[in-house]
Amino acid sequence: MANHLEGQDTDVQEPKRLSTSLTAGGMRLTIMAQRKADGTGTVFVQTTDTKTKKSERGMTKRFESFDAACEHLKGLAQDAMKKGWQRAERSGGFKARPDAFTTLPTPPSTKGKK
Repeated sequence: MANHLEGQDTDVQEPKRLSTSLTAGGMRLTIMAQRKADGTGTVFVQTTDTKTKKSERGMTKRFESFDAACEHLKGLAQDAMKKGWQRAERSGGFKARPDAFTTLPTPPSTKGKK
């Protein structure tokens, strides 16, 4: 039996961006590294007010490679956490509500009902 992948291009597509989000005091700090078409990388930082949804972009820096940009992103994230920014908590998924009671409740009164 012939290999089904024979003759097909099996290259794994490389990631085009890497980002991390940190929060503090109603603000979100997003640090993003992007791969450019020529193989270089760019890192930029954006702040967003979580109440008004207004964003401001700043701190753009270019790198010779995407890998260097990713390393710089990790360093910026560490610096931001030292200054008081915190990693955003995941909000999706199932969250069980706390128990409303710990023993069996008494049945409702049926006085006067038929």
